Amino acid sequence: MSSTRNAVSSMARRISTAASVLFSSDDAKKLDSTVEALEKASENIGDFITLLRASPKLKRGRKDQTDASPAETADDREIQELTMLAQRGVQLKKHIDATLGSGNLRDAVRLPPGEDLNEWLAVNTVDFFNQVNILYGTLMEFCTPATCPTMSAGPKFEYRWADGVQIKKPIEVSAPKYVEYLMDWIEAQLDDESIFPQKLGTPFPQNFKEVVKTIFKRLFRVYAHIYHTHFQKIMSLKEEAHLNTCFKHFTLFTWEFKLIDKDELAPLIDLIESIVSVC
Repeated sequence: MSSTRNAVSSMARRISTAASVLFSSDDAKKLDSTVEALEKASENIGDFITLLRASPKLKRGRKDQTDASPAETADDREIQELTMLAQRGVQLKKHIDATLGSGNLRDAVRLPPGEDLNEWLAVNTVDFFNQVNILYGTLMEFCTPATCPTMSAGPKFEYRWADGVQIKKPIEVSAPKYVEYLMDWIEAQLDDESIFPQKLGTPFPQNFKEVVKTIFKRLFRVYAHIYHTHFQKIMSLKEEAHLNTCFKHFTLFTWEFKLIDKDELAPLIDLIESIVSVC
C-alpha cells in the first residue's frame, strides 16, 4: 500500500508544481503543456478512485465487515483511506483553481473554511519543499563547492549546518552540501509518521508548528542564497518570473501563519516588505 500512497502524493505534487508554472510563465508552449499535465493528473486521480471503488475487497468490506479477517479489514481501511486521500487531492485542485487561478496569491495561502490548520500546514510544507527542491535543481551545475564554498546570502549572512542528531555542533559547509543536508533532513521529517501522520484521524504532535517553522526557516535560506548569489544566472535561464512567483507564494504563506521570525528574513527583507505591502 505504501507505493500506492506515494503515487497519490506524487499526483498532488504534480498538480501543485504545474499550478505554480501556470502563473509564472508567458511561454505559450509551456502553458499548454502545463495545462495538459494538470488535466492528466486530475484524470489519474479520478481513475484511481474508480479502481478503488470497483475493488471486490472494498465492496466486501462494506457488506460484511464483521466476517472479514483482520488482514482484510486492515486492507479495506487502507483502501478507504487512500480513496479519501485521492478525493482530497481533487478538492485541493479545485481550491488551487479557485485561488491561484484568480491570480490572488493572498487568497491562495489562507486557511480554507473548515480546514484543519495543521493539515493545511502539512500539505503546504510538502508543496513548498518540492518547489524549492525543483528550483535549486536548475542551479546545481552552477552552485558548486568551488563557486559557493559557504552557504551564504550576501557578505553579511552565512549559514552553518546542524541537525541536532547526527551533527549537533553547527559546521561550515559549502552551499550545495548545505542544501543536500537540508533536503535529506526535511525528507526525513516528512517521512516520520510521528511528525507528519499518514493515517487519517491520527493527531499531529504538540510541537508540530515548531517543526514546520524550522523547515520553512531553512527553506528560506535557500531562497536567500539563490537571490544573492545566482539571480543573474536565473535571469540568463529566463526563470526569474517563476522564481519570483514561487518566492511570493512562499512569502505570503509564511507571513500569513508567522512561520519565520523577522530577524531571519533580513537578507531579503526589502523584497519581502514590498511583497506583503502590495498584496
